[in-house]
Amino acid sequence: MMLPYVAIHQFGLRLHQIRDADAEVVRQGRNQPFVRERHFYEEIITPEQHRRWYEGICQTRDYYLVVSKDEIPLGLLYLRDITPHMHTGQLGIFFWDEKFLRTRHPMLAIISFLDFFLMTVGIQNIEGIIRKENESMAHIMSFLGFEVFLNGEKSAQQTRSTRMQYAANHHRLIDFARRLKKDPASWDLRIEGEKDARHHPEMLRVIP
Repeated sequence: MMLPYVAIHQFGLRLHQIRDADAEVVRQGRNQPFVRERHFYEEIITPEQHRRWYEGICQTRDYYLVVSKDEIPLGLLYLRDITPHMHTGQLGIFFWDEKFLRTRHPMLAIISFLDFFLMTVGIQNIEGIIRKENESMAHIMSFLGFEVFLNGEKSAQQTRSTRMQYAANHHRLIDFARRLKKDPASWDLRIEGEKDARHHPEMLRVIP
């Protein structure tokens, strides 16, 4: 059983719910040295470990969206541990293509993902944990209007935003994204997905 399907298209990128065919690509990406050193768990993930992880997430109502450009998978953006009524979700972000990281596209993917879940689906709170030394991600989250602060662990920073906080930055971020991607034909959000009862009701309402 796979997670219920949803995909969004915006700014020349496609973000789709992880499928069986994506699982090994994600594992290989997560095992890239520069990716592992930005995570709290830095060990190589074996196929067996990854299979157990993948089978586990398929039993949830979470969203793990694979980012692709020109049908090439390049990263994963996810919200896990989503509470009922889309109250709170835990954010995760990683890209495994270093050339892609040096382009405008990761920022476009992150804005599209956050804007979709906060403004379209309507999740109320998004939280995340960042390694203390990952200053680039802390700066990105601050730019996106998220609070970034030290939590109880010396090695970690907390980041969070409410829907209301994000809404105050919505127009600024969409305008910024449009300056990065100047093709107006790519600006509108397109949503596709399955009308699957395993989706949260808030997600079902926005799937055409």
